[in-house]
Formats: sequence, structure tokens, C-alpha cells
Amino acid sequence: MKPVLIFTAVLLTACSQTSTPPPEPAPKVAAAKPLAPVISDCQKASRSEVTLGPFSVSLGQQVAVQGEDLYIRFEDISVDPRCGPGSQCQGQLKVSVSKGGLAPDVFLLYSDDVNPVYFQGYSLQLTQLVPAFDSRQPYRSLYCADMDIEKLKP
Repeated sequence: MKPVLIFTAVLLTACSQTSTPPPEPAPKVAAAKPLAPVISDCQKASRSEVTLGPFSVSLGQQVAVQGEDLYIRFEDISVDPRCGPGSQCQGQLKVSVSKGGLAPDVFLLYSDDVNPVYFQGYSLQLTQLVPAFDSRQPYRSLYCADMDIEKLKP
């Protein structure tokens, strides 16, 4: 009888203890996806036609200005070499412009500068760079330059 009493006492003691419920699992948080910059009105064709006025061109793309025998190519983008180490820097865009099958002139446009450049009776101005230039993660293949080409009055 003693073994049954001891067994019953142990069993009752074990059953009467309150157990701590297991901790609730932490809510699942989706892994952060890298933010891909949004491209404005860039066309993916390697060459397309635009009219005088505003247009968009992606990095590496050439556009022809209708009726003008004028070609504009967004060649490259890099960090402005005038920028000091550790500074937030603007982008330096290399743009080539040619007319009539002649060798192109190369211009450097800066992402934070709205001053136009001039070429054979035309003004070319960078109005916006999308996404905004980030020297730490330049997303080189996703840049789109919104520009404006105007014919100067004689």
C-alpha cells in the first residue's frame, strides 16, 4: 500500500504544478526587399525618336530628334570628381550630341545643376535624374535622364 500512496502523491504533485505556457512565437517579419528605383518615362529601345522639347533617355540609350538630324546619347554616369571624400556627391552625366553624321561633342551635365549646354544652335538641359543620384549605390543601369532640347532663335 505504501508504494501506491507514494506513487499517487508523486502523480498528484506533478499534476498540480502549473506549467508555464511556451512563449508565443515572434511575429514573422517579411525580409526587406532592396528598393528598386522607379524609372520615369524612359524607353527601353536602344534608339528612339523624340521631338524638340522635353524627353527622357535611359543610360546607354540614343535618341534622334525628329526633323533635326540631331542625336543625343546618355553615355555614362559617375560621381562628380570635384566631390571630396565622404561628401554627398552629385552625379556627373556624360552626354554626346551629334548633328549631320559628324563626330559627336561630349558634354558633362550634373544632377544638381540646371544650367543648359549649347550645341550648334540648340540648348540641352537636364531637368531631372531618376532616381536621384546616390554615390553609395549608383544603380547604374536604372538611371533615366529627363532632358529638354530647344532650338535657339537666330
